[in-house]
Amino acid sequence: MYSVRFSLLGISLMMIVLLSACKKEEPELPSCSGIQWEYEGEAGPAHWASLCVDYTTCGGSSQSPIMFSAKAPDATLKALDRVSANTQTNLLNNGHTIQFITDAGTSLTLDGIQYNLVQFHTHTPAEHAPPSGSYPMEIHFVHQQPNTSNLAVIGVWVKEGASHPLLEWVADKLPRTPSATYASASLYDPSVLLPANKSYYTYGGSLTTPPCSETVRWIVLSNPIEASAAQIQRFKELEPVNNRPLQAVGSRAIRWYKE
Repeated sequence: MYSVRFSLLGISLMMIVLLSACKKEEPELPSCSGIQWEYEGEAGPAHWASLCVDYTTCGGSSQSPIMFSAKAPDATLKALDRVSANTQTNLLNNGHTIQFITDAGTSLTLDGIQYNLVQFHTHTPAEHAPPSGSYPMEIHFVHQQPNTSNLAVIGVWVKEGASHPLLEWVADKLPRTPSATYASASLYDPSVLLPANKSYYTYGGSLTTPPCSETVRWIVLSNPIEASAAQIQRFKELEPVNNRPLQAVGSRAIRWYKE
């Protein structure tokens, strides 16, 4: 009886060893130091999660951007609680987008928590999609909760129409090459890039660029602002395609506030 038991045990151990040997080992991902992600090709969005160890979240289940579906207003939501202040002009071409770095003073309060505006930047074409149609441009106002990595980002769609005064003013100041900057003491108010009607969609999502951290409360305004075709083209020339493809909504709740 003992010999039979030992034989069965030996067979079981052999099977485990064989299965382990046949199992394909997952390759270890490299450090993200020096890794260059892109919007196309082998370093494009479809490959972000496998480029390096810190980008694996790009394959997560709460990723952005998404497409919104028509929804009834959510009576539990409130109007945006914002404080706006003028900022000096500091522009950066970071190689992927034009970034407007802002001074302290503009903030957004959500559920009693204050988030401070640190920068806003552009995407051409737009990343998020409304229930119907699409837009040629989207602006992201990135607010950060002090001393944390939690973000609240206001997304603003831009449609082709009338010339926008602020975009016209900065048109000849946009840095044209990666890492180039423009700085001026001239003041402007970032809130002029928000629509008058501030109805919005909101959901929990991620950064739309690596490392795709899922720490973002998104507020995407459902009414666009206008800019001329020439103004939109100026940004498009500097960032030909810098929109991440739409991501699966999954089980996430998407709510809509109607002003």
